[in-house]
Amino acid sequence: MTLQEKQNELIDSYSVIEDPLERFQIIVDSGASKLRGFPKEYQIDENLVEGCQSSVWLVGKIEPDTGLFDLQMDSDAPALKGVVALFAELYSGVRPDEVIEVEPEFLDRLGISGILTTTRRRGLGFVRAKIVQLAGQRND
Repeated sequence: MTLQEKQNELIDSYSVIEDPLERFQIIVDSGASKLRGFPKEYQIDENLVEGCQSSVWLVGKIEPDTGLFDLQMDSDAPALKGVVALFAELYSGVRPDEVIEVEPEFLDRLGISGILTTTRRRGLGFVRAKIVQLAGQRND
């Protein structure tokens, strides 16, 4: 499955909930359970996404065995925890070139962008930039 197909499937799974606020609440509520146990030792300044209003930690690498991108994320803000869980779900287990090429359309198509403040939307832009940066790096 391509990353775009994966994203379309993610969008379809949440689109059955017609009310954008209800949909967002479900995303927020399910965020904590969707995130893999983000190790506390990863919650360091080096892994913080600069420019975010709340703390967002991001660790991404290309798995040497498969060549696929692996992404782990967490946030101290419940609303962002749900959204970054979608980023991690979407961008993990796919080719790095797809991570770089495919934009997170789910933010607009699920109405998330319209619910978040301008500052939080700008912060998610920094999250996306950090993901692209990490996907573009080669492991030594």
